[in-house]
Amino acid sequence: MRKAVPVKPRRSPFLSAGVLIVLLLLALYMGQASRTMANPELPQLAAGLAIGAAVVLLLLSILRRR
Repeated sequence: MRKAVPVKPRRSPFLSAGVLIVLLLLALYMGQASRTMANPELPQLAAGLAIGAAVVLLLLSILRRR
């Protein structure tokens, strides 16, 4: 009779949380930087993209747990 091999998770949940925190901090920094720049469009775009990526990462991690 064969024994079942325990399946180890591939990724640590801390990796996703760490990436999420870094993306949110980047978005906050770029949002603040856009207030002091003469041309604020690029930092605002980067902040929006970072927030969007954080939201997508959060949704994917929630859906993966189901």
